[in-house]
Amino acid sequence: MYCVCLILTCLAIGEFSDEQAEAVLAGIESHRNSIESYVAEYDVRTIIDGNTNSSPLSIEYSSAGQRYESDKTFGILVVRRGERLDLHRKVISNLDINTSSHTGEFAFDARILGLEDMQNHELSVSKCLWLEHKGNQFSFESGVSLNGSSLAKIRIVQAGGATKEMWVDPTSFRVHRVEIRFRDIVSDIESEYLPSNNGPYPDRVKILRTEKDDFVRLNVELTKRRFEEVKIDPERFEPISMEIPVNTMVFDRRINKYLGYWNGTDYFNSSPEYDVQEISQKNSSNFFYYYVTGGALLLAALGWAVVRYHRK
Repeated sequence: MYCVCLILTCLAIGEFSDEQAEAVLAGIESHRNSIESYVAEYDVRTIIDGNTNSSPLSIEYSSAGQRYESDKTFGILVVRRGERLDLHRKVISNLDINTSSHTGEFAFDARILGLEDMQNHELSVSKCLWLEHKGNQFSFESGVSLNGSSLAKIRIVQAGGATKEMWVDPTSFRVHRVEIRFRDIVSDIESEYLPSNNGPYPDRVKILRTEKDDFVRLNVELTKRRFEEVKIDPERFEPISMEIPVNTMVFDRRINKYLGYWNGTDYFNSSPEYDVQEISQKNSSNFFYYYVTGGALLLAALGWAVVRYHRK
């Protein structure tokens, strides 16, 4: 209540201090994080070199972990927080185990959507609002018009030169637009809210990232089909829930080893381990052996041909 009253008072006088700016950002963070466990579904449309690709994305999020599923992007990806590893199965692929930092572009907490141009499961709402950066400079302007709405414009400047401008409704804590600039990179993020939507999460987000000479690096549109607060069964973050075909090869990228095959219930079974480096060395040795042997046979054949020629 104090935060809302403070913001309304600031709107009346049209000025914001750093302390009041942090109150607005804290209000956005609080509203975005009001749901802790949810299921979200999106239609993802990417445009690359004039070609449009569309695919669905399903996100299941709770304190136990995160699960992402898409038919085209990466299949099924599970991030288990307790063990900090990924169980990544593409539509046709091995079951890959990796560190949690290797998750792909569209594995993210849906609560950050519309705040950043990059999506990553390690990004929090606080990080997207740059609340965890020290030395930031804040400036605000009230009564800024955007698509017929009167909003507050928040500008944040980092010590390294990156800037973020946010067009925010400080009474509902909805973020309608974000522009990020760093060197030659400019990211523009537009969020749309349907009239039936009373929450802080946008229904449609458009992300356009350009570099020098207006080169388009990223052009993505995400449309929300579902965002529901639900309790998620912890088994949803276990490999047994990932619909892994029996006899799928299991590869641990952290130690560069094949662990065996998925047997339907576990991936650490009695199958022998294969060291990728050892296999590579054996293949190199075999290649060298065949190369030397083949070269010797070729020289012998040429020598025999020369001898026969001179005998003639």
